[in-house]
Amino acid sequence: MPLTQAVLDHVAIAVEDVDAAVSHWLDRGAVPVGGGVAPAFRSEQVRLGNGAKLELIGRTSGEPSFIDGYLERFGPGRVHHVTIKVGTSLAQAIDELEAEGIQTVDRNESYPHWHEAFVRPSVVGGMIVQIAWASGTDADFAERSGRPAPQPPDPAAPHLLALRMTHTDPAAVRPLWAALGATVDDREDGGFEVRWPSSPMVVRVAPGERSGPVGLVVPDLAPGERTDVAPVLLGV
Repeated sequence: MPLTQAVLDHVAIAVEDVDAAVSHWLDRGAVPVGGGVAPAFRSEQVRLGNGAKLELIGRTSGEPSFIDGYLERFGPGRVHHVTIKVGTSLAQAIDELEAEGIQTVDRNESYPHWHEAFVRPSVVGGMIVQIAWASGTDADFAERSGRPAPQPPDPAAPHLLALRMTHTDPAAVRPLWAALGATVDDREDGGFEVRWPSSPMVVRVAPGERSGPVGLVVPDLAPGERTDVAPVLLGV
């Protein structure tokens, strides 16, 4: 059966300079949510005007990181993953996915407040899907880390409406997105749109010569090429 109590929580971007990336989005009206430092990477999240969240992930000084290889292969500013957060346990979510024939990897339940596993890019099509369970809200995480509580987004700030992807065979991955607890609607271009009832953003998958993320739909910002701190911005 598909994931129960699932929502698209955020989309993550790999960047060279996390501080510069945060400033880029705050200057455009986003509000800080929170973040932290792990042995292999650092992350910060921001929220846009419609409530959609971006996670900005980069290197930490010290140990080699998975970010190193990703940046070397794709360069900065590319979408790295999306996170589907579940209201059940991670164990139940994994069981539900396995019942649909979807395997997860790198399961980690060592942290008391955050459990995670991943669906490989080879299964999704050029992008990782993180499956996560959290013990509390963004405000709870901020309090535990000694940060200010996240503020509500400014509705006048830019809205992040969609992540756009292409896939060489959209029909082949349609069942995956349905299994992730989403409603999947066909599009006239031969692709589909994926939405979760509680999420302010959607995923759009179109036919393409390559599989992977294309960019973010942020109509309030001028469309342009990818930069070191942001993916390609698309108007539609």
